[in-house]
Amino acid sequence: MQKAKYGRTRMDLGRRATPCRGRLGLHLHVGRRGMRYRVGPYAIDTAAYELRCGSARLPVEPQVFDLIALLIAARTRVVDKDEIVRAVWHGRPISDAAVSSRIKSARRALGDSGAKQGMIKTVYRRGFRFVGSVTELPDKQSSVTDAQPRLALRRFRADGKATARRIAAGLAEEVMHALAASGQVVLVTRPGPPPDGLGPTHLIEGRVRQDGAALRLSARLLDAHYGTALWCGRLDGTIGRAFITEENMASALAEAVLGALRADG
Repeated sequence: MQKAKYGRTRMDLGRRATPCRGRLGLHLHVGRRGMRYRVGPYAIDTAAYELRCGSARLPVEPQVFDLIALLIAARTRVVDKDEIVRAVWHGRPISDAAVSSRIKSARRALGDSGAKQGMIKTVYRRGFRFVGSVTELPDKQSSVTDAQPRLALRRFRADGKATARRIAAGLAEEVMHALAASGQVVLVTRPGPPPDGLGPTHLIEGRVRQDGAALRLSARLLDAHYGTALWCGRLDGTIGRAFITEENMASALAEAVLGALRADG
């Protein structure tokens, strides 16, 4: 067992695994590959997970970026809270205040506000609609993006306890955010066949177990085509400050996955 640098989270990096075969099950796909939009002075690249103003890359939280991308893609209609929760929080129970906070952040990222509503309009009792002028840009055939691994994350399984199921859902979300923030992979997360015909090259799957206050996440990285396990590892944590535990474990797992991808590439 190797001591990790994340406080009470510990990680067993495991070793390169032997080939394994089994039912991979359904994976999630999100977003169209290479969709790029121009909104006023802003450029949004959903594949690269980038928001730019001119040549400057703007910092934006992954959930806020997902929300902006969702509203732009669905700009011909009103998007209600349920659809936002499904797309941004993957169906986890979320308060109205959390949705309002992300809407406020999305407006701020695009130079908008609740008073102006020049980009994101609140439709009373119905939801939100993107009303800014949008231009779809041609697909950017970036050799860097094309060469990047395309990752899909399977929903983490959990033993029967409600706490373990909640933490499993939170861990999956935090892992996606950590991987997206790295800029080293393309996330594929929308249900159904990919519209560009290019599915994931790799899958991540995991299982969360709970014993009292102790948590263990067993995870592995799979070749999506052959089902070969390229990497296996374990993460241990302690239930306490749940969000901190999830972030720490997810960051450690993302680092291990990225390291395994570099070694495999």
